[in-house]
Amino acid sequence: MNTAYDYQGLKDFLASVPTVLLTATEEIELARIIQAQTIDPKKGTLTLAGQRARNKLVRHNIKWVVRIAQKYRGMPLRDFVQVGCKGLMRAAEKYDPAIGCRFSTYATWWIKQAITRSIQNEGRSVRVPTHIHTKLMQIKKARSTLTTALHREPNDFEVAAHLKMSVKKIRLIAVSLAPVDSIDRLIGDDQNTALSAYVARTEDTTMQAVEEAEMVSFVRSMLENLPERYRFVVCHRYGINCNPKKLDEVGALLGISKEAVRQIEVKAMARLKAIAKFQEAA
Repeated sequence: MNTAYDYQGLKDFLASVPTVLLTATEEIELARIIQAQTIDPKKGTLTLAGQRARNKLVRHNIKWVVRIAQKYRGMPLRDFVQVGCKGLMRAAEKYDPAIGCRFSTYATWWIKQAITRSIQNEGRSVRVPTHIHTKLMQIKKARSTLTTALHREPNDFEVAAHLKMSVKKIRLIAVSLAPVDSIDRLIGDDQNTALSAYVARTEDTTMQAVEEAEMVSFVRSMLENLPERYRFVVCHRYGINCNPKKLDEVGALLGISKEAVRQIEVKAMARLKAIAKFQEAA
């Protein structure tokens, strides 16, 4: 493969796409046109006006595809960008601004899904961003080491102390219920974190910040699908928007027993897992 040619071709391609970012208002307007002009949601069939709106939304976000594609290996970058753009187009067809996040945040999962599926279809192993894979392996190794040393399963605080990693990050990884090859996917809305700052395509934006923001927003978006009591238990148990609490502490807040809280947590986690699988198949 001629790498110089590959990058020059990509550079020439990027030179032809818009450099001015869309405002949140412009994204909402385009999304509403796409929704109103959709003939067949399953097939993504649009009227001419819908196609124009979709194409504009896509063109103004192609450079975001490149940023994500650069984190993968196994194919030429331009190939990753090409399949990533297909994911971007699908995201444009399905984006609903009512979920409360910017389009680039929403599109991230669709872009990554398109890329990883392309790698799988080519018979290669999925390559996730190195820092995410490293953290997952560290957590797995730490749990194994501590289990041997303590003669029991370690809790999240012990794992966090062993790794000098925040308990919140470890728990968010656990809550996301995603396997190693997809821990950094799916999105939602984090109203307490400026996600638009994480995903703003500026020079000081880093993919690590985006990955962390996605993990948080993914969990929050899934929690919206749970009954209020289930959501309350998960948030307080895993320290989402509050400090993590023990079963009896959550029970005291709800006026129920420790065992009742445990049962709610088990049911809530089962639902979250089902939701994650459903979104993966969408």
